Amino acid sequence: VEISSESYFFKHVKDVDANVISFFRITRPLAYLLAPAFAVIMLLFTSYAGLFAALGVITIFGLFFIPKVDTR
Repeated sequence: VEISSESYFFKHVKDVDANVISFFRITRPLAYLLAPAFAVIMLLFTSYAGLFAALGVITIFGLFFIPKVDTR
């Protein structure tokens, strides 16, 4: 998945888009910090089952951002 997302990204970005490339590179390490922080905050207010449900809802909403066209 990582290789395909990288290749898809670099097919659509130009070399003059340095800011976009930098943002793309920082999002994965940022997720390693934000996801556990979000989970700890959610566990203060809910149980493991509630955390599972909340993360499931976030994942379902993420499905709306998948491209619906052939990207070749």
